[in-house]
Amino acid sequence: MPPAAGSASDAGPETFPKPAAARLGEYRILREIARGGMGVVYEAEQESLGRRVAIKVLPFLGLLDKKSLERFQRESRAAGSLRHPNIVPVFAAGDEAGIHYYVMPYIEGQSLDKLIASQAQMPVLKGSSDHHYGLDAARLALKVAEALAHAHAEQIVHRDIKPSNLILDAAGEVWVTDFGLAKDLGSTDLSASGDIVGTPRYMAPERLRGWSDPRSDVYGLGITLYELLTLRPAFEETDRGKLLECVANKSPPSPRQVDRRIPRDLETIVLKSIEKEPGSRYQSALEMAEDLGRFIDDRPILAMRTTALGRTWKWCRRNRVIASLTLALFLLAIGTAIASSMATVYLHQSLGRAERAEKESRDRLRDSYLGQAQAGRLSRRAGQRFDSLAALARAAAIRPGVDLRSEAIACMALQDLRPEQSLPLYDNITMTFDRDLARFATRDAAGEIATADRRIEGEVFWNRAFNVRALFGRLAVQGDVLENGLGIDEIGNHTFPF
Repeated sequence: MPPAAGSASDAGPETFPKPAAARLGEYRILREIARGGMGVVYEAEQESLGRRVAIKVLPFLGLLDKKSLERFQRESRAAGSLRHPNIVPVFAAGDEAGIHYYVMPYIEGQSLDKLIASQAQMPVLKGSSDHHYGLDAARLALKVAEALAHAHAEQIVHRDIKPSNLILDAAGEVWVTDFGLAKDLGSTDLSASGDIVGTPRYMAPERLRGWSDPRSDVYGLGITLYELLTLRPAFEETDRGKLLECVANKSPPSPRQVDRRIPRDLETIVLKSIEKEPGSRYQSALEMAEDLGRFIDDRPILAMRTTALGRTWKWCRRNRVIASLTLALFLLAIGTAIASSMATVYLHQSLGRAERAEKESRDRLRDSYLGQAQAGRLSRRAGQRFDSLAALARAAAIRPGVDLRSEAIACMALQDLRPEQSLPLYDNITMTFDRDLARFATRDAAGEIATADRRIEGEVFWNRAFNVRALFGRLAVQGDVLENGLGIDEIGNHTFPF
């Protein structure tokens, strides 16, 4: 419903004629200044008193709908029963030739929605600082809150508080107008049948569920103050369905997210007044007025800022299905993470046990090699030195250590021999070696002598023993002659390289 006063540009093309002879009783119609779905507002002159007034007229189509007529009459009665300096009063109401109307004072001014749409600060605030702008916006909201508190005390809920229903006059005074959707708390609600009327952008969420109380007006005033401070809509959706979804379940960006110059306490007041749950808002317009007064007087406000945890909890209460699914997914993710972590820990533990078992096995094998080397060193058998060193080499391949080095030194100190090459021996075969045990000679029963070098595989020199002197018996080492061996020397032209 349009305000009681406005600029001529508010008027649209006429859908029904002006009252006959441009008169309604003693009122002479001057011009149409605004129109809406529930009536048309004209500027008129009350000839008996010589004053300008605003007359709201019910459209002819409204006469065909009993509920529209009842709402129109209720509006005039509600506004007429209220006496407050910031509520547009009703001078008179009547029915002239089937035309229903009521009369209000003509207010020269502009509605707040026009100021917000033009992105201009209020005329009374031009040239003021950002802080003063916030103070003056709070003063306007305080006056509206006090006017609403008066209406609520008279058992009337406005239910359509929005910038277009608040008029700012040239003196900076704000006026609450248009009680077309007002609800008398003491009577049957005309909207109880389930029809939802009002402007969705400023409609409290509980209105979508079919009920309202004074806290619904607190919400509408909070959204209006939000837009007055930020100079932008709280919800910018243009699609009605999406807009209603935002109103029901989403919160607008905080005012200081839009403009950091907005005072923090004033932001807190706004956010508390537009809480989705009525129980979280100011419980009356008087409570909101109290905090606005405290802000204006630079005193601590009573409202507390909602923490992030609190906002999350409230969102979950509003969106139970989504919150439940989100919680289920979160718990599933947590469970998966825990299970994965436990599996990883178990895997690491199993791997650790396997590594420890392998290390213990290798250590036992190493100790076995070390014990084998020690036993071999003490066995006093031929080849003990070499066998022990071989065992120590295998142990060192597993893990070197000082103990292995010490044992190796002890083994290397042994005087030891080991077979290097095995040769077939027959009866009546004798053999002798040089002092390096590298070359050797054998003599068989037929007297044939064979010489060889064990370092060169397959090298054998054969010679008949006709011109070779062989020495047999237990002889001491003399030159190339070894004890209990066969000595050979040079005879004639034959020299054996010993």
